[in-house]
Amino acid sequence: MDSSSLAELNAILASLPVDGDYNLQVGVAGQIGFARTHQGHLYVASGQASSPRTTLRFESTETVQRLIAGGKRAALPLVARGHLRVEGDLGQLEADLTAKTICLRNPG
Repeated sequence: MDSSSLAELNAILASLPVDGDYNLQVGVAGQIGFARTHQGHLYVASGQASSPRTTLRFESTETVQRLIAGGKRAALPLVARGHLRVEGDLGQLEADLTAKTICLRNPG
């Protein structure tokens, strides 16, 4: 993932509170990175995740913003329109969302 895409994505994720450690692979506009937890927030670094449990592929950074702002209710329409693809351990991702270790609604 190039540095400008990483900076934009990490600026969006900075408002997303997270409790726990994650091994997610993230793709935005065809560029691949991996998500890590740092100081209670997700951030994305360049490169491939080692044995990711889940891969989230977003059409654009705008899709990431829509998912965060709309919460879980935004996910299905994004998937249906092909703006978001989810691969891998969906059960663990759903459990994390239900337990609110990942809060997909912007607290601001």
